[in-house]
Amino acid sequence: MRIVPEYCFTDKERLIAPYDHVEYLDHGRQDMQLGGNLPVAVDLNTGACSFITWEEADDLMERELL
Repeated sequence: MRIVPEYCFTDKERLIAPYDHVEYLDHGRQDMQLGGNLPVAVDLNTGACSFITWEEADDLMERELL
């Protein structure tokens, strides 16, 4: 797996970093694309990492950030 840099963004002092399988990203293998994976969030003040919640994902999608 690898972070997709062109889809990363900051929101509320967090870096939001979507990721996917390398075989999908590098070779377009649709069968290797991850489904339902939530992006990683990195707190820009502490460096703490976690996955965003479905509620946060919905909010980001409503604001057209994700």
